[in-house]
Amino acid sequence: MTDSTPISSIGEFGLIEKIRSIVEQSLPEGEVDTSPEGGFIGIGDDAALFQPRPGRSILLTTDVAVEGIHFDLTYTSLRHLGWKAMVANLSDIAAMGGEPRYAVVTIVLPAKITVEMVEDLYIGAYQACREYGCRIVGGDTSTSLGNMMISIAMVGDVAGKPFRRADAQVGDLLCVSGYVGSAHAGLKILQREKQRFLESRGENGFRPNLEPYKDVIERHLMPRPQFDLARALRRAGVHAVIDVSDGISSDAHRIAESSHVGMEIIEEDLPIHPVAREVAAEFGDSAVDYALFGGEDYELLFTIPREAFDTLQAREVTVALPAVSVIGRILDGEEGLTLVSRTGTRGMLPAGGWDHFSH
Repeated sequence: MTDSTPISSIGEFGLIEKIRSIVEQSLPEGEVDTSPEGGFIGIGDDAALFQPRPGRSILLTTDVAVEGIHFDLTYTSLRHLGWKAMVANLSDIAAMGGEPRYAVVTIVLPAKITVEMVEDLYIGAYQACREYGCRIVGGDTSTSLGNMMISIAMVGDVAGKPFRRADAQVGDLLCVSGYVGSAHAGLKILQREKQRFLESRGENGFRPNLEPYKDVIERHLMPRPQFDLARALRRAGVHAVIDVSDGISSDAHRIAESSHVGMEIIEEDLPIHPVAREVAAEFGDSAVDYALFGGEDYELLFTIPREAFDTLQAREVTVALPAVSVIGRILDGEEGLTLVSRTGTRGMLPAGGWDHFSH
């Protein structure tokens, strides 16, 4: 009898490695150059890449959102869902240094979903595409006996060398754009207000307390891909890039593993929005944990030489770019990944973050 291994025992990324070991055998050895230098990037970056001809690189990415796992229709409107599902793919394209072109959308719909709800979903997706220069060109639909699901696949292209997770170099600065941990803070508030509504048993007069938290709620429901920053990073001379979809810790580990380097992250330098700090305090949580392990911020985490960073900072003065924070540096691989606390204590950076099969 074949052994049965629960997926939770190896986690999402262990499962991805097993899938990679199978699919990388699908091209006959020697017939296709599957190295990045040969114009091919498969599993292991924010998007796959291939070159149909020299000088033209195509990016492919896909993302799925499942009701009850990735979204809750109690507090997520269909327009917000359409926007966010599209942004998950757009952010992958930005993290590769590319530009989005076309998307196909597959929806799986239970009986509770109405025509008007589907229209709202597509309005949200369309608005994200319109803002960032992409077109929806097709997809598929099916019914569901369970929950709703939306899956989007996107095609983009990249001029010049793509950004990769594997290009970090010892001595680089480790930087991140915007704020991290905000999306998780917004989620915590939405989940709390949902619970309060359920406990009120629908009594007249219930009003969710959302206004003080609107900054972090918006970051959860309507994240934004960082295309302008990605373009500036290309001009400045960035090395490795990844989008922050699973939390700083998880995504930093991915860069380190791909680049065979170590890292030092300074806890005090993590950019955390004041409202996110307030939310963490309300729940008795650590705001640093929100930043390290929360995910869904869709900011860019990147490594860059000091002189290139200085160039980027000079450009920020003249171009409306998100703030960029230096949160650490790249070390030799033998030094591992270290988190330096506010008190100066050095400890191992846990490889935590969002894992679909551990929740």
